[in-house]
Amino acid sequence: MRSIFLVICCLPFFFGVAYAQLPGPSAPVEAPPPAIKGKKVCLADVANSSLKPVATDDLKERFFNNLRKEDINVYSAYLVTMLADRIGMSPENKIAAKRQKCDYVLLSEIAKPNLTDQSPDHMKLDFALYKKGDWAKPLQSGSVPTAEAKDPTAVSLEAVDKVSAQIVPVLKQK
Repeated sequence: MRSIFLVICCLPFFFGVAYAQLPGPSAPVEAPPPAIKGKKVCLADVANSSLKPVATDDLKERFFNNLRKEDINVYSAYLVTMLADRIGMSPENKIAAKRQKCDYVLLSEIAKPNLTDQSPDHMKLDFALYKKGDWAKPLQSGSVPTAEAKDPTAVSLEAVDKVSAQIVPVLKQK
């Protein structure tokens, strides 16, 4: 008698659990954008040594979107731009680039302007583009000054657009 009572009490519980596991109505899922063929460009996280509040994730996302619009096979990689006197590929980045099968790596950093600059409200975006097979020296590198930093993220995004425009022709060369 007890076992029948337990079965009757537990049966609704088991049906409830089983019903909860069924997929319910879901929102339509957008299909991912089609894959872009070509050499893989891996974006490292943007470093910030400017001592100003800059949303570096927004900068990386802007780089990604700018390159994607130009039909560049871009990948938001698990790489980090190391803060140093000059941007370079760290041993960890070399290993990660090989593991993630990167043909190019883009490192970038928002930095304070040089001491010769007159306004401390300006920043610069340093960048270096490296190609697989020659991680020792950048294929292209440079520095783009920002406008006066009333909104550090906004002026940094403008600098990202300028850097993107500089590196796209290099990446489109065969």
